[in-house]
Amino acid sequence: MNYYVYLLRDADGVARYVGKGTGRRAGYHNRVAAAILAGEPPPRASRVHRRMAADGRSFAVEIVASGLDQPEAYAVEARTIARYRREIDGGSLWNVLAGGEGFQGVPRAEWRVIAQAVADAKRAAGSDKLAAAKAAETKRRNLQRTEALL
Repeated sequence: MNYYVYLLRDADGVARYVGKGTGRRAGYHNRVAAAILAGEPPPRASRVHRRMAADGRSFAVEIVASGLDQPEAYAVEARTIARYRREIDGGSLWNVLAGGEGFQGVPRAEWRVIAQAVADAKRAAGSDKLAAAKAAETKRRNLQRTEALL
């Protein structure tokens, strides 16, 4: 139960991004945007980070909920995104996905099948992919728990 859901607000107080994470994840976005502004973009800079850097200001981090397990965090993230709405849905959020389990546009009945296929493929790739296979297996188990909650 160490997950939390956070909201990034721009200097005008407008909600711009909702995410879930652990540890220092929420502050990571401001660090990446600052690196971009300094001319040192990290290799994993996303569209959101580039928009943050273009804004040129630091974003306030608001913790929406904490002390969550991963399925709970997925659910709170999806509800928070639905509340503030993405730009493509008429809202202010820069989120690309609608939040939740990460299988956007895939029927819930197929989540487990997809997660299992990914885990099997990674296992078959060899021992150097063992960590990735373990992560896929964890995701598959978390998806099962999420299904049980919904």
